[in-house]
Amino acid sequence: MEYRDDLVERAFERAFDDLASRWDMGGLDERGLAKCREDLRCHVAFFVHSLVMESPPLFLDYVKWARDLFAGLKIPLGCLEASLRSTWEGVSPLLDERSHRMGLSMLHAVLDVLSGGPSPQDQPPPNPLREEMELYTSLLLEARRDQALGLVNRLVSRGVGVRDLYVYLFQEALHRVGVLWQAGVVSVAQEHYFTASTQLIMSYLYPLVFKAARSPRGITLVGACVSGELHEIGIRMVCDLLEMDGYDTHYLGANTPVQDLIRYAHQRGASAVLLSATLGIHLVPLREMVRAIKEDPRTGDVKVIVGGRPFSMDPELWRKVGADLGARWVDDVEAFLGG
Repeated sequence: MEYRDDLVERAFERAFDDLASRWDMGGLDERGLAKCREDLRCHVAFFVHSLVMESPPLFLDYVKWARDLFAGLKIPLGCLEASLRSTWEGVSPLLDERSHRMGLSMLHAVLDVLSGGPSPQDQPPPNPLREEMELYTSLLLEARRDQALGLVNRLVSRGVGVRDLYVYLFQEALHRVGVLWQAGVVSVAQEHYFTASTQLIMSYLYPLVFKAARSPRGITLVGACVSGELHEIGIRMVCDLLEMDGYDTHYLGANTPVQDLIRYAHQRGASAVLLSATLGIHLVPLREMVRAIKEDPRTGDVKVIVGGRPFSMDPELWRKVGADLGARWVDDVEAFLGG
């Protein structure tokens, strides 16, 4: 099954008509109706992308996220269930036989998930900087960025290394804020401020990144986010830590045109390109980026390594986008590349 924007749009319109027959929307004002349409369009897009990538775990993960989000916002789960059933009614007539079987199986799986209630809180992993992480989180949520930077500087003075700051402070704090946003405790604006402030504070550590770098390995890596992907802080951390381990990394950021990426990787003699995608709806353009890199004679021998949340949900997904490796973290990249 190939992805097409017109298919998603046709499926959405059918799904919305079906939802209107299932769910009384008479009490919704104009803003509420627009939000309902936005949510349903998102359900349809994730459903179709999961079918295109032949990855039911992607949609299952999305529904778990939506379920917990609805619970945090005190929205009845019956509304989500009705939306998912309407999603199927909108998509199913447009599918071939194989995709229809997969889609029906996905629908049954996610309805089972909804009947299970909110996700239990996982036991947090050990964190030697837990108290500092909680203070850092509180400071940035209160928009006290200078004090958050002061906390980081004190930790550096205590001898805490950049790697530990990235893993135990920044990564854990960003995850915490994501959970708080999902539960409706913090706003989108707060989450964006938190991320931007963390990126700024990370930039103050760059002299330490290069100072701590090991002897050069002679391996050049180019990192970028897939087109449309704005969650770039994870791959930026990966590139920084690889730089510290002796790799020559070039992080190009978000929304880098693929032809510019290919040209840059060729000019730098890159051994590998690292690509990041956080959302399942970005996997189709990611697959197209990988194909372009592989088919271009300038980068045909360059290894392509992909990472991001979808690849943790489906361990075989990296093969489906045509990459050479799916990496969860820095260690996976280093084990693959050696040097």
